[in-house]
Amino acid sequence: MPLEQVKQRFLELWRKHIEQVLTTLESNSAKVRNLRTYLITLLYNVPVTVCDFKPKSNATSGTFETQTSSFDVDEMMKRI
Repeated sequence: MPLEQVKQRFLELWRKHIEQVLTTLESNSAKVRNLRTYLITLLYNVPVTVCDFKPKSNATSGTFETQTSSFDVDEMMKRI
């Protein structure tokens, strides 16, 4: 896969894509052996797989809330 294609895909990421990835990470019950690779794959694929994901956000606290859960961005980044 050409490097420019990969770079372009990552440049297309929006907040909703990151929120979808965080939701996927939290709801995944399978053991992930290589979190870095898993995360890169999720981020690469999310622009073409995200559909109607509209989480509520609280921009001042850095917390994202969805219908099923909430995330503290700083806490999630510590896990990665």
